[in-house]
This record gives sequence, C-alpha cells and structure tokens, in this order.
Amino acid sequence: MTNNILEQAKLEAFRQNWEQMRHAENMRLTFTNFYALIVAAVLAFVSQGAQGDYSVLFIVLAVLSLLGLILCLRIKKALEDHRDKAQSLASELTGEKNEDDLKKFIPFHGPRPPCYKFWYLRILFPSLYTAAIIFFGLLAFWAN
Repeated sequence: MTNNILEQAKLEAFRQNWEQMRHAENMRLTFTNFYALIVAAVLAFVSQGAQGDYSVLFIVLAVLSLLGLILCLRIKKALEDHRDKAQSLASELTGEKNEDDLKKFIPFHGPRPPCYKFWYLRILFPSLYTAAIIFFGLLAFWAN
C-alpha cells in the first residue's frame, strides 16, 4: 500500500511539472503578444509624422524589451528545471535509465542541426528581445 501511494505521488509530481512547463510557455507567448501589440501601437503613432520628442517612447520600449529578455531567460531556466525533474520522475516511475526510451514520455534536449539552433524558440526569443533593446536604445539616442 505504501508503495502505491509513493507511485501516485510521483505520478502527480510528474503531471505538475509537465503542466508547469506548459504554463511557462503560455506565459512567454502571452507576454510576447502584449509586447508586439505595444510596439506596433507605438511605431504606428510615431509613423503618423507628428512632430515631437519620441525619445521617451523609445526608452519605454527599450525597458519593456529588457523586461521581456529577463522574463525569457527566467522562463528558459524554469523550463529546464521542470524538464529535468520530470525526466527524473519518469525514470523512477518506468524504471528506464536509457534516455532514448524515456523520450516516449517527455521531450529532451538533444543535438540539433546547426541551421535549426538559431530558430529554436528558446534561443530566438532572447535574441529578438536583445536586438529590440539595442534598436530602441539607438532610436532613443537618435530622436534627441
């Protein structure tokens, strides 16, 4: 009976880690959607051609981009932690020690082709936020 309770607890912990990984991905996509909406609105406002000092708007966009970068890096670390824990729990629950057999239960980091590495989302999001920080910082400097 004790073994069954232990197995149930491990299974629940596995499920919770898996759901937390999905929640983290949804959180990143939600922030990115709001970020894209704000950037599009500011750029549409600036493109109207009205005269004014837009450096404050570009500084706000640069700070928002910095927050996006920090969020992406934090989510990336959380995803790796939850994936490692889920991998450990899957190994304990199934008795499998071979990573190839465990891939049936949870995706793992693995070698990717060189052209795919840049487009891998966990690398692409931080790269785009870094580029946005630089771009909006330069625009804020240039707008003065």
